Amino acid sequence: EIFDMKLAGIGTTLIAKALNDRGIPCPSELYRSRGSTRQWSNKEKSCCWTAGTIEVIIRDERYTGTMVQLKTRLDSVGGKAVSCPKEEWVRVENTHEPIVTYPQYIRVVSSLKQQKAAKSRKKKNIYYCGYCGRALFNVHCGTIFCRQRLFKTDTDCRNVEINKHNADMAVLASVKKEIEIFL
Repeated sequence: EIFDMKLAGIGTTLIAKALNDRGIPCPSELYRSRGSTRQWSNKEKSCCWTAGTIEVIIRDERYTGTMVQLKTRLDSVGGKAVSCPKEEWVRVENTHEPIVTYPQYIRVVSSLKQQKAAKSRKKKNIYYCGYCGRALFNVHCGTIFCRQRLFKTDTDCRNVEINKHNADMAVLASVKKEIEIFL
């Protein structure tokens, strides 16, 4: 369904919102409900679908019936996992029933790349929501807000909104105060 929505031209944010509105559990919620004890990075007990989660699913080649392995290797015995170049990955096609055809997968991934290219021109910000910890979204009219409200209707973050200039001045004042301590 995620692939169908993306093929229909729906953006990842709207797909996430639709899944949240329907009460479909996100992957980490699903794993938790099945007894997983993994410590997820989200700061709240319940989480929701996000555009990032949708993008991860869209980019996952497993949905085409292809198993992709050896994406990482250990840099030393007992060391950290490091990413391998895509040319070294092992791909085995038709290992399981596909959910989407390979041409559909290519179309969806390429539309996602176009969406990402448009977003990459935007600057990163330094502001994070005090409720959920997500990065705040900077809009052109000078207001920053928590994007959680785009994904979930009933959230404490719904009213998190601040004038960007006021936020910048507060950060600047805080940095100046910290500098004075060391001088």
